[in-house]
Amino acid sequence: MSVEQELKQLMIAKSSSVRQFAIDVELPYTTIMSMLNKGIGNAGVNKIIKICDYLKIDVDALAEGRIEEKMSYNSNLSYSEQEHIEKYRSLNKDGKEVVDIILEREYQFLEYRKKIEDIKGSEK
Repeated sequence: MSVEQELKQLMIAKSSSVRQFAIDVELPYTTIMSMLNKGIGNAGVNKIIKICDYLKIDVDALAEGRIEEKMSYNSNLSYSEQEHIEKYRSLNKDGKEVVDIILEREYQFLEYRKKIEDIKGSEK
């Protein structure tokens, strides 16, 4: 099944018909049908974002030809933390592996320092 067919199914599931979906997202029906029939690759970015936001699907995944649920950001994350997550997700498998190794080593070192501090604290 093509990404356009999956998208159409989501639209119908969310709004009962493609025509109703177009009304709901405030885009012309002909625009939606053109995207579904000719491919989403030629659609304007703002239109794609509007559709993805309404369907709660990830824009980046759609650009890569996949339908994935949009991850909601945890409001407890700082902007910097959110940026790190976005950068991590853009890495290939090897890049993610390198980051995972470094992060795990740093975390283990932090745990080791905590244990040392606990031991020093209990000796007093």
